[in-house]
Amino acid sequence: QKDDVASGVIYVCRSKSEHPLLKENRSGIHKIGVTGKDAAHRLSGAEGDPTFLFAKADLVASFEMFNIKRNKLETLLHRIFASARLEIEIPDRFGKPYRPQEWFCVPLDTICDAIEKIKDGSIINYQFNIKTGSFEKS
Repeated sequence: QKDDVASGVIYVCRSKSEHPLLKENRSGIHKIGVTGKDAAHRLSGAEGDPTFLFAKADLVASFEMFNIKRNKLETLLHRIFASARLEIEIPDRFGKPYRPQEWFCVPLDTICDAIEKIKDGSIINYQFNIKTGSFEKS
């Protein structure tokens, strides 16, 4: 619509970390975030950022969103996939343990499906099933 306001980008990325858990499961572990900037710009400097597990990351999907509040959208996505949150502890540069909150063990197709369901408003009729890694009618 001509009155729509571009308000953010949902980005999905994979870590290039050499951490054994991340390396062995790379294709199934994704960071889901929302930014007001260009998604590629958000990933720059990832190796120095705890939210990126102190490693470079590959952008695997991005979705421009309109007329949304970025923080509420990110909270919604994280709540949808909360049961699949990656449980990992990564030491920061001082050796202090860091537990990331934005990484999930969810197939990319399922993340894309969630975003489409959010866009068309049908997400309220579905719930994420961690056993199948997909959505089911609720």
